Amino acid sequence: MSARPGPHHGPARAAQRLFAAVCVAPVLLVAAAGSVAFVSSLYASTAADLVRQTQGRSSGRDAAAIAVRLAPWRSAHHRYLAQSLSADAEWTRSIEHGERAVQTNPADGYAWLYLARLAGTQPPLGARVRRMYEMALTRTPHSLAVHRAIAFDGVQRWRFGDPPLRALWRDSMAYTLQRDRAAFLFEIARLRRDQTWCAAQRGQLPIDEWCANVAYLRAECAKPALPAKSEAWCRERHLLPLRR
Repeated sequence: MSARPGPHHGPARAAQRLFAAVCVAPVLLVAAAGSVAFVSSLYASTAADLVRQTQGRSSGRDAAAIAVRLAPWRSAHHRYLAQSLSADAEWTRSIEHGERAVQTNPADGYAWLYLARLAGTQPPLGARVRRMYEMALTRTPHSLAVHRAIAFDGVQRWRFGDPPLRALWRDSMAYTLQRDRAAFLFEIARLRRDQTWCAAQRGQLPIDEWCANVAYLRAECAKPALPAKSEAWCRERHLLPLRR
């Protein structure tokens, strides 16, 4: 007489396996996906840190590429890879990943901003770049960081922009001056852009007095045989001529 199947054999065991497959497998998949996302974020974070360092650019690019392979659906990963590629002047691939970033997440204002900055390396600059800036501003209308970045793009690329793009740049300059005036003006002086910027913006932005003061100080700091303390003061404020 044959033994009856126990709870670990036959249909009962099959039902238990089916239950485990249906209930446990999705949990494991979610855990695996979470692990991939976590690891990809670590690589992306590493890339963001290394790309700012001249000696770490190659490693930063490699880390960003791994992050993209692990989680290609993440907009920020494409943005970091685009940034690392642009640091090596690989403009075509950089713009490609910048475009993937906005395709992956059209709501990512920073991705639109970075794509605009990449496209801005290829003058003349007009409606295409302006639309990218507008997409960034639409998604982050009150972000000082976004307005500051756009303002500095305008400072550095003014002569390449068409009138509507210049108007957008100037609006972000005005926004930044209202909220971060001292740091913004200091950076313009540090970049030695004050002369050309003042020539373009005097009378359009509230900077006439500052421009006059900087021009006076540059002339004073350019005098020969400055006392040591005066020369140190001028150097700290980036007012010395380049030859000194």
